[in-house]
Amino acid sequence: MSGVFSAGPPRQLLHAAVLGAFELCTSETLLAELLDVLRATPLSP
Repeated sequence: MSGVFSAGPPRQLLHAAVLGAFELCTSETLLAELLDVLRATPLSP
C-alpha cells in the first residue's frame, strides 16, 4: 500500500513492476489480509 500512497522507494518498486521490470506475486492469504485492512480502515489523509 505504501507504493500507492507515498513517494520514494515503495512507489519506484511499484512503477517498475507496472513497467514489467519484474513480476509481482502474492498469495490468497495476503490478499485476504489486505481486504480485511481496507475494509476496516478509513482511507483519509
